[in-house]
Parts: sequence; structure tokens; C-alpha cells
Amino acid sequence: MKRLVAFSCLVTLAGPALAGDPMAIARDRAKETSQAVSAGQSAPSHAQPAQPNAVSTPPSPALLALQQNVASLASDLAALQSDASKKQPLLNDLNAAAQGTSPSKTSVDKLVTDLSSALAGKKLPTESCAKLAQYLRAFFNSSHVAPAQQRTILEDLAKILSAGGVAAEDSTRIVADFKTIAAEVK
Repeated sequence: MKRLVAFSCLVTLAGPALAGDPMAIARDRAKETSQAVSAGQSAPSHAQPAQPNAVSTPPSPALLALQQNVASLASDLAALQSDASKKQPLLNDLNAAAQGTSPSKTSVDKLVTDLSSALAGKKLPTESCAKLAQYLRAFFNSSHVAPAQQRTILEDLAKILSAGGVAAEDSTRIVADFKTIAAEVK
């Protein structure tokens, strides 16, 4: 029994000494890095290689479809800025965006017409087109969007359009179109 206790004490005390002092290891790595940098070399990597994930979960097909639709809407909006006659791809993607009750064809046509005239010749940043595409997707499925969230989206929509150089009356028409679509799909 005494030998077991003595052995465990020895291992406990000698373990850190055999494994190396963490401060000494850090100091040595710092010296290596400093010497490499002063010699004009890239700093040595002391990081351990990343462990690959054993199991990778594939993304949901519904999520992929949603992301693809938003990306298509964003590219359609970007195309409208250079050519206002390119309305058909936007119409097709907006019709695909609705996952339940679809808005009327008249409302969608009016929105696309208002967007094409408002965005013609404008240069909205890519981030703004992406945000606008997300808002379009949300309002075409607005039965899932709370009224407070809708108000926030509409306020941000007006800010995005204003920052992009869209006239106030065009922005007002587009916000009204969004509201009409939201009312139709509830």
C-alpha cells in the first residue's frame, strides 16, 4: 500500500516536469517566432491541425431552395438597374417565392413595374439588392411575419430605396405594393 501511495505522489509531482513547463514551452515558441520574423521568414505555425468533422449534415433541401430563390431575386433586381425591360425573370422568381397563398397576378405585376421604373439607372449596392430580395421573399410569405416585423421591414425598405437614389414617390408606391401583397397572402 505504501508503494502505491508513494508511486502516485511521485507521478503527481513528476508529471508536469516530464511533460514540460508550459511557460518554458511558450517562451521557446516566442523565441522561434521572433527569430523567424527577424530573419524574414514567415512565422512557424504551432497550431495543431484541425480535426475534420466526422459527420457532416447536408443542408435541408427547403433551405437550399429558399437561398436559391433569394439569390435569384437579388440578381433579377440587379439586372433591372441596367435594363428595366428585364421584368420577366423577376416575375418568375416572385411567383416561385410564394409558399402558400399567392398574391394576385395584378399585384405582382404592379410591384414589378414599380420596381423596374424605380430602379432603372440606379446603382444599389449588392448588399441592398440582397436585403431587398429577402424582404420580397418575406412579404410573399407574410403570413409567417408578425405585424411589428412587417413595419420594421417596410421602414428599412424605404431607407434602402432612398439611399439608392430612388425618388420618394417611387419608394412610397413600392411600400404600398408590399402592403397590398402582405394583405393578399394572409
